[in-house]
Amino acid sequence: MAHVSIRETLLVLAALLISGLVTVVVLARDGSPETRWRFEFGSPVGAGPAIHSGIVYSGSEAGGVAALDAPTGEALWEASVDATPRGLIRTDGTRIYFRTDEGDVFALVAATGHLAWRVSVEGGVNTPLLSGDDVIVASRRGEVFALDAATGEERWLTDSGRTLRADPALVGSQDEVVAVGDIGGRLHTFAADSGEPLGEELLGDEFAGPPLATGSGLIAALRPAIVAVRDDDTKTWRAETGEPNRLPMVEQAGVLYVDASPDLLAINVATGEMLWRYTSPALVVTFGIGETLAVAGMHTGEVHGIDLATGERLWRYRTNEAVRGAPVIDDAAGLAYFGGRDGVLYAIEIGAAGE
Repeated sequence: MAHVSIRETLLVLAALLISGLVTVVVLARDGSPETRWRFEFGSPVGAGPAIHSGIVYSGSEAGGVAALDAPTGEALWEASVDATPRGLIRTDGTRIYFRTDEGDVFALVAATGHLAWRVSVEGGVNTPLLSGDDVIVASRRGEVFALDAATGEERWLTDSGRTLRADPALVGSQDEVVAVGDIGGRLHTFAADSGEPLGEELLGDEFAGPPLATGSGLIAALRPAIVAVRDDDTKTWRAETGEPNRLPMVEQAGVLYVDASPDLLAINVATGEMLWRYTSPALVVTFGIGETLAVAGMHTGEVHGIDLATGERLWRYRTNEAVRGAPVIDDAAGLAYFGGRDGVLYAIEIGAAGE
């Protein structure tokens, strides 16, 4: 029988200890959050989620729309529309508003799901905005108009004269300006209360997503880059992303978070410096930002939790198909909500901020 020295025994024990520590680190890094609840729509989730006063609203491609109790997932009401809800859901607590693939803008009563009004727009529409008592819409064929939020009646209409595929946004110090980019790289601005054209500026590339207001101007989401523009129309920086930037950007604590599929980027708002780039084998198709982490949905069905300070992955969660809709994060409750092509709306436990 071969003799095993004390030194060899210690080396083996050390290797086992290191292996165990590595396993713990990997599990901690890639551990999956617990599922709080699942709501089965039965067809791909195409609209939302949105959360307001403890209620989550979402819709499916088959026309199902539901209001769910945020902590429990209990259905408060379910409704059906004869169209395909798509994109972000807006709500003022009285009604919820969303667009459809067929070119409609719907308003449903938030408490019951009953139809408040419906407006059909030739050529299709982008995601509606809420501005005071108005719902502002940009049509794909170039019109920008405001509808009364209570009745759906038209309040004003103007025409940009350009094809508008990117979503509009509210900018200005008091969200008093509607800004929308066209496929020719022009940024159009209108007074939110009247629709009066305020101007247009050629930024050089096709707009892929909505602009974002900053303290000194706005940031434009172009197809290959992000451009910061001051209130005097002076460009301050341009960050090359190399990929379309379709999703709404998020600014928090001086950092801009941008999708540049297949990656998620963190950019210094003041300088345009790239702080980190999160890259994974899976394509980032959507994301949401909380106080300390980003929740990114992948085309493979994975959801990744990403540390906002470092860009490092904290955990992974697996669904059955591609994630759809921007995840919504409730930091106080420690929950993230998102839907998928598997027809399920998920609530997962990510931990309350500060834990």
